[in-house]
Amino acid sequence: MNVACPSCGATIEFRAGSSVVVVCPHCRYAVVRKDRSVEAIGKVADLAATSSPFRLGLRGRFRGVGFTFVGRQQLDHGQGPWDEWYAAFDDGRWGWIAEAQGRVYATFPAPPPQVPYGQVAPGASVMLGDRAFVVAEKGLGRNVSCEGELPTGLLPGASSYYVDLSGEGGAFATLDYGRGEGWAPEEAYVGFVVTLGDLGLAEVALPQASAQDVAHVQGKALTCPNCGGNLEIRAPSETRRIACPFCSALLDTSQGQLRWLEVLQQQQTVPKLPIGSRGHLAPLLLGHPGKELSDLGRVAGGLNTEWTVIGYMTRGCRVEGVWYYWDEYLLYEPKHGFRFLLEQDGHWNVVAPLEVGDVHETPFAAYYKGRGFKKFGDVQAYVTRLLGEFYWEVRLQEWAAAQDFIAPELGLTLSREYTRGDQGREEIQWSLSHYVDGAKLFQAFGVKGAPPPVRGVGPNQPSTAAASARAVYLAAVVMFALMLATCAGVTATSNTQTLLTQSIALPLPPPEKLEEPAPAEPGEPPPDPADVNTAAAWYSEPFEISESAPVEFAFSTDLDNSYLWVGGALIHEESGSVYEFEVEPSYYSGVEDGESWSEGSRDQSTSLPSVPKGRYVLRLQPATDTPANCEKPGTRCPSGVTVKVVAGKPVLWPGLLAFLIIALGPLLAFLRTRSFEAARWRESNVGAGGAGSSSSDDD
Repeated sequence: MNVACPSCGATIEFRAGSSVVVVCPHCRYAVVRKDRSVEAIGKVADLAATSSPFRLGLRGRFRGVGFTFVGRQQLDHGQGPWDEWYAAFDDGRWGWIAEAQGRVYATFPAPPPQVPYGQVAPGASVMLGDRAFVVAEKGLGRNVSCEGELPTGLLPGASSYYVDLSGEGGAFATLDYGRGEGWAPEEAYVGFVVTLGDLGLAEVALPQASAQDVAHVQGKALTCPNCGGNLEIRAPSETRRIACPFCSALLDTSQGQLRWLEVLQQQQTVPKLPIGSRGHLAPLLLGHPGKELSDLGRVAGGLNTEWTVIGYMTRGCRVEGVWYYWDEYLLYEPKHGFRFLLEQDGHWNVVAPLEVGDVHETPFAAYYKGRGFKKFGDVQAYVTRLLGEFYWEVRLQEWAAAQDFIAPELGLTLSREYTRGDQGREEIQWSLSHYVDGAKLFQAFGVKGAPPPVRGVGPNQPSTAAASARAVYLAAVVMFALMLATCAGVTATSNTQTLLTQSIALPLPPPEKLEEPAPAEPGEPPPDPADVNTAAAWYSEPFEISESAPVEFAFSTDLDNSYLWVGGALIHEESGSVYEFEVEPSYYSGVEDGESWSEGSRDQSTSLPSVPKGRYVLRLQPATDTPANCEKPGTRCPSGVTVKVVAGKPVLWPGLLAFLIIALGPLLAFLRTRSFEAARWRESNVGAGGAGSSSSDDD
């Protein structure tokens, strides 16, 4: 549909059926389409220079359906403008392709939920259809500029309240409340975080900022308006604030030219990584213990992705009256956006942003991809030093409520930051920090000299003690197994003597004759016939006990649901001394209420604590169950019994000594590990140590 611009008369075209507004390319007036006419609703400001890889007329394909970029709007939520591209799909649908800080979002119109603006806060849950989302940000946004066609009649310069939502797996949604704070949203858009490849635009080249572009952004040919110093700007289309390295002036670039804000009264710390240093992150993360939880390609960009240090800040927190500080370095790469390097006490981390909806938080833990992280720190972090470029409108004493959750065995920290800005803007951000070696980082970024020495234990520093302890534990297990085999073959049999091993058939034959009672002495009553020994007995061949020692008697039989009682006696041939004992092996089993059960044992042993040396005979008198019970189904009375007699006791001290020597290694490794972990948690202001420190405050 071609119409004449009401402002300048030039011909303008509505190419997409869903378009409501078109910006005249000749006079920059926004023209709205009505039922039978068109109307100019206001002049549109010039677009801010950005590093967007897109342009009007660019074709792409998302999930099998082609689309064309037919319009663009620039919005600002108070932290600098970003682009949202109006995409008209070949099947008649339309959606927004938005880009911010290296991430791209594709969203489509959806029925808005009945959620009042005043009842949502960052971190709260919101349901859109059958999908759960988490509130990531809310505030008041402004339509800065636009070009081409638009599907809504938002006036240039108009503001509206918004709520951004994040869901699992990269799901994303935004709610537009218009000017109706406290009411339900007027519009909702639901979609996903995507890549250029998902949009069929993987081969789109990023625009390169020319010297003219840089000069345009700065407006003063790269000179500081406060001191006149020459400034080298490394991310001109993304930079919102610059801290001059010569005069500490804080400069604003959001209005298209350098604007002096203030001279910063700040610390004068020197960055350990110079501004402008370039290096690769991938070599630092290869082989990282937390790689199963982290997409290292997303974090580092790729093996050949070169990052540039463009900004440096110092942040601090106050815990129990003491201030603690750490350094943060802002990295930039045009295709992958921004990352941070964080250093404190010689401990370095590579920090990458996460989608808010992918993290689940409890009062004392956070969960990412099903893995738990323990809460370590909870502080208010403040900016105390600025140098270089920043993609948001940073300022001194800017604060964030920071919480850290650690998984040191993976070298990872989950960090949550809550910020509150102008016009009621509130936001939470999650990031994942990867512990890296300082020496390797200096080498990767070409920094000469040694990194700062490591002091103490870092919150997410993998325990070297734990790694070595695992090797010690494994070696100890192997040595214990060898020791047990040695003890079984040597130590347990030393200083012992097997006196007898004999299998005896049961029942024993009856005695050939009964023992006659001894005649009574004069004046004494005759013996009781019940005291006459009539039981069958088995006698061993004589054997010699060479020295006084304990003697053990071990019995084994084949009974089932029955018992065997054995009365035994060790008889000294010379003195006639008798040392008596008894054992009763028994074993019962069955099924009750569908459950199998058993009790007792077919093997049993007993011992005499001390038997003098000499020549002995063993007498055994076994007794079994009654014949009637032995004939019951499932019952088996013993058909024989095996007896083993052993004199002496094993020498255990060599085995105990070996055990102590072997156990010393694991014990020392365990104590070293505990000491390492105790040192870590002493730096926590929420953990067992309770003494807060700066280590708990890294974001």
